[in-house]
Amino acid sequence: MKRFHVLSAFVCVICLGLTSTILAENRKGDSVRPDTQAPVISIKNEEDVIQIVQGNEFDLSNYVAVSDNSNEFHLMSYGKVDVDKVDEYTLDLVAIDAGGNATAKTLTVKVITQEEMDELIVQEQQRILEEEQELIRMREQQRAKEIQAMMASEVSSDVSDSAYDFALNYIGMGGWCTDVAQAFIDGYFGSGYNIFDTYPVSASEAMPGDIIYYSESGLGSQHYAVYLGGESALHGNFNGTTIIRSIYLDGGSAPQFYRLSGR
Repeated sequence: MKRFHVLSAFVCVICLGLTSTILAENRKGDSVRPDTQAPVISIKNEEDVIQIVQGNEFDLSNYVAVSDNSNEFHLMSYGKVDVDKVDEYTLDLVAIDAGGNATAKTLTVKVITQEEMDELIVQEQQRILEEEQELIRMREQQRAKEIQAMMASEVSSDVSDSAYDFALNYIGMGGWCTDVAQAFIDGYFGSGYNIFDTYPVSASEAMPGDIIYYSESGLGSQHYAVYLGGESALHGNFNGTTIIRSIYLDGGSAPQFYRLSGR
């Protein structure tokens, strides 16, 4: 890393010289209230390290902004960035206003290859995608909880506590109804069971953990759910999310119960 040091005394001399000049130009009388607020140096986009591609032009004004209540200031930069050489450089910035108030800040500039920049762009895109997916997941969970609260009255009083409590882990889960059903079975009973490897049982024989099949979900498609006891089931992909509600679906066919082979 290259760092170009500037002697404090040298900076002070320059600052004092500029201050004297500015004060002399702007003094309008002894009654003027003195300015005691220093300028603010900010890095645009709040980046800790400015990264530019090797060979590209580096313009300090594209990355640094100065604000001051007098709107009269000078920004000085000490150091050098060699855009043709991959390395890390440090610039010492000093802003001084008409009242003689000064602020210093250090800016790090990193010259990288085009390949490195491309990789950073890919990483940033992936980060944004993951944040969007997490936001969608949180919204789906919240929506599922709201739907679940509205349909709480449909949950039977004789539902299996253990199955129901375990099913709560899947509220808001995305994916197809079969994915949710298989995930529940894998977690509740352990691996080795397949929701399509079953045999039929009557409604009176049905037990928590059995699979419910609907030839018509009420939306023009088949549907699978997990029976939780009473008249309650875990429904995946129900209006796009996973909820616990009645085994009876509006407009759907009658539920058909199936037991996992090996149970």
